[in-house]
Amino acid sequence: MKSKNDVKDIFERTLHSLERGGGELLNRGEKWSLYYEPLDIFVSAPTLDECKEYFQEEFFVLCEEYVEEADEKLTESARELKRRLKICLDNRGVYHGENGHKNEKENNKVC
Repeated sequence: MKSKNDVKDIFERTLHSLERGGGELLNRGEKWSLYYEPLDIFVSAPTLDECKEYFQEEFFVLCEEYVEEADEKLTESARELKRRLKICLDNRGVYHGENGHKNEKENNKVC
């Protein structure tokens, strides 16, 4: 399992490539919102820093719940989420969809 510092680093990489990576960061007046479609994470907060913190917490909780769990105990959709989380943790890349890149290694990027 990755540490919270690793999660913070992954978030920073995700933030830099958000639009390419299936995410959307919005500032609507007094509120920041972040939706990251590949992992189905949505957070909202009064400041960008809080939004980052909430995303990191959500990501870390998902990792704790799914990454170490045996596949037999997970539904098909949970196994897919686990796969995407593991790719994110291993590659620290940006998800571009299953056919978003020309080579197979690039297709496996999630975060």
